[in-house]
Amino acid sequence: YLIGTLDDLTALATKVNGGITFEGTYFKLTADIGDSTTPFTTPIGNYTNQFKGNFDGDGHTVYLTISGSSYLGLFGCLNGGSIKNVTTAGTVADTSKSVTGNGPVAGVCAHNIGGTIENCVNKAAVSCINYGKYMGGICGKNEGGTINGCSNSAQVKAWGYNAQYFGGICGQNYT
Repeated sequence: YLIGTLDDLTALATKVNGGITFEGTYFKLTADIGDSTTPFTTPIGNYTNQFKGNFDGDGHTVYLTISGSSYLGLFGCLNGGSIKNVTTAGTVADTSKSVTGNGPVAGVCAHNIGGTIENCVNKAAVSCINYGKYMGGICGKNEGGTINGCSNSAQVKAWGYNAQYFGGICGQNYT
């Protein structure tokens, strides 16, 4: 599938968040998506409804303005699929103030479960206002997945009580 507009990308997020995993399906960006006045605002997937497809940004940028409490980023949760060749810009902010801990949060992918993230760039500021956990420029929590050839040039910032697991590329990485 080719994705060339903000509406196309929002439709993908709506379908994944509604329970369609797209396992084995391939998506490719054909243009930059969003800007500061019309950003992408809905993460693709979450822990309950995970993206299992393959996403190729083809060198394009997605401008984000995403806020909420957890699974925040261009992708909320990737399970076994792949994300490559995409740049994220804008902001991703955990604004919930939850006392039980928040996260994961990242520019590209909040939680990667056994998937592959490669050749991605994050330029989106990532932040959490309280109790933040699992925050990274590329990936907040990498659980048995692979991250290769990625870079982050934006700030990853948390403040408040009990903030933990932060990194420029990945907040927490384990097998």
